[in-house]
Amino acid sequence: MKKLLIALLFIGVLSSCATTQSTFKRLENQWIGKDFDRFVLRHGSPYKQFNLNNGDILYTWNSGTSSINIPQSATTNIYGNTASTQFYGGGSIKMYCEIQLQVSSKGFIKNLAILKDTFGMWVPSRCHETLE
Repeated sequence: MKKLLIALLFIGVLSSCATTQSTFKRLENQWIGKDFDRFVLRHGSPYKQFNLNNGDILYTWNSGTSSINIPQSATTNIYGNTASTQFYGGGSIKMYCEIQLQVSSKGFIKNLAILKDTFGMWVPSRCHETLE
């Protein structure tokens, strides 16, 4: 069970790179040149901004953190009249997406970058799920 979980996580990590890249390309095609207000109306307000010297503003937006609980597994060994149970795993996986958008002084998105992208609930990219 433990080896299977590790293998699935490893495969997910490898595939998340491609999924994050494809999500980035999709976001570029969808949002570059578009009005920033449309992005905010669809996905919510950014939590941070930084004013650049050229008049542009860098906004940082995130999905908020969600988590998935992972159940523990257990192995019980019985030796005569004595039983011993050992628990493995458990805990939670936090899911999070954070992007940065460069917006012109006229309010149009000039550039974007995915800063953080964890596993999602259904696909290897949380950004893919939240910025659909």
